[in-house]
Amino acid sequence: MTFSAQLHSQNFGHLLSLECLREWARDAGVAFETVDLDDPEALTRGSAHELFVLGPGSLFLAGWVPAFARLEEAQQRRRFAWYTGLVSADAEFVSADAELVPKSVESASRRQRLRRVLYCSGQVVVRWPQEAQWLREQFDFRSAVVGSDPALLAPCRVETPGDSRVLLALNGYALGTPLKQEQLSQVAKLAERLRRRGFEVEFLAGESCDRGVGRALLGDLPDESMPLGLEERRRQVERAALIVSERLHPLLYAVSQHVPFVALTYHTKVEHFLGALAMPEQGV
Repeated sequence: MTFSAQLHSQNFGHLLSLECLREWARDAGVAFETVDLDDPEALTRGSAHELFVLGPGSLFLAGWVPAFARLEEAQQRRRFAWYTGLVSADAEFVSADAELVPKSVESASRRQRLRRVLYCSGQVVVRWPQEAQWLREQFDFRSAVVGSDPALLAPCRVETPGDSRVLLALNGYALGTPLKQEQLSQVAKLAERLRRRGFEVEFLAGESCDRGVGRALLGDLPDESMPLGLEERRRQVERAALIVSERLHPLLYAVSQHVPFVALTYHTKVEHFLGALAMPEQGV
């Protein structure tokens, strides 16, 4: 029996990866359940010997730290397999390329806790070779496996090319920074030019905090036009003629659905994504 740990219930990338794994498990005849890392008892319930932990974007986000005590306890009973990104989109954290440790692992005690969790895991799978290198440099952990993102398991559901819709997907992080303000200004100008040329511009909210960005770009949009349900957001991508995104998973899903995209390379994980596709020209 396979378990997947769920932390961010509205995050598009997390829900999409979870659903793709669920579909894979069904086709493979593998029993699949979910547990919640925020539930103190969830990780020690059940009879499964393996726990597949699906990271919500970064293994080292501060939000994971309280869960590590429960993970350490659960590891006494179960073999762990991790799938996670290691770099946060949040401006509070630094990238692996900066050769610095995210703030959530600065203290010696936290580093030791994370090191124990890593070394006790049955397997750690990361998206990009750069992340495996970062683990080697920061934790002397050399067993990480580079694997495909589960979202790429999604079957193509697009039968005909998209219509005149252009889909924007930007995150709601670091809104007060000059860099983010400049980005929003440029994307707002792009949206206005697209509208003048007859395109319908929509916004995909990666999670609820992104809705404010959608309104800043496109006006007073109602919540219904920026849904948080997984299926509604999948359909947003599938019917688009073009996706302009700084969020990774709308880009990954666009690739699986053969939808044209432009990536806003706000972060190294998006650059790594383009590098893996050998398509650096698709990033701006």
